[in-house]
Amino acid sequence: MLNLLKSDVYRLVHGKKLWVGAAVVVVMALAVAGMAWWIATPQFADMVNASIGQPDGADLAVSGDEPAAPLNEAVMDSFTHTVDQVLVGTGILTVLVSVLAGRVALDDFSSRFVQSVFTVRRSRWDYYAEKLLLAAMLAAAFTLLADGAVAAAFALFGFSYDVVQPIGEIALWTVLVWLVTTAFTWLSCVVAWLTRSKGALDAWAVLVSTTFLGSMVQFLCTTFGVGVPLLENLPNFLLSNCVVLLSTQGLGLVETYPLLLAPSVGIAGWVSIVSALWLVAAAAVTFVACRRKDA
Repeated sequence: MLNLLKSDVYRLVHGKKLWVGAAVVVVMALAVAGMAWWIATPQFADMVNASIGQPDGADLAVSGDEPAAPLNEAVMDSFTHTVDQVLVGTGILTVLVSVLAGRVALDDFSSRFVQSVFTVRRSRWDYYAEKLLLAAMLAAAFTLLADGAVAAAFALFGFSYDVVQPIGEIALWTVLVWLVTTAFTWLSCVVAWLTRSKGALDAWAVLVSTTFLGSMVQFLCTTFGVGVPLLENLPNFLLSNCVVLLSTQGLGLVETYPLLLAPSVGIAGWVSIVSALWLVAAAAVTFVACRRKDA
């Protein structure tokens, strides 16, 4: 299994998929930081004031030589909230890793490399276990890259944070993001293995890994599931709900949270439980259905 993992890592490092995904993360962080910086400049305030104060077809009268005060300060709420707003809550991180890991999972079948692997290795358990491990490693790498890219981009544009979080708090939030991202990624790999279709993988990533489908299910349950315990509680077990919970800026992760199904476990505990349930489910389908498909 380790030799196969080394081979996959080598192919990723020397291929294009990994670096294209990494470039998307970095460019997105720089773009959002640059836009936030522009919004915080006096020039942007001048532009907004001009657009508000100028009637249609009239010339703008400018009085005084002093520039307008910035409409916003170059201060973000907190580091984890910033990462969430840029890459996590938007679904960019989960979609990128899901598609990347899913494409890697499909590559072996499209190139028929998997046939030689299954010929040499009688146990398919090792093969699928290695792919799930690789997916978890990709999720970890991109989660850390997201933290680093956002930190560097906003520091480059001179931003500070209103709430300075302890390292432990940031680390806990990052681990939780990794768990949720890994769960999304494993589910995408399962879809890739069962369908052997890049189209199905991409559709799954767009609908599920973006949390779009989960948000729709949550809306339907809260709207039409009143009085039905199963429907009322279902949103609590969705990965999309975990993403929403992690948007609490990383503050109070271990404290009692009244809105949870089990308030005493806190956000960190509940996100860990739900992520673990989906990880176990994905692994079970992988080692049962996917292995039989290739038997």
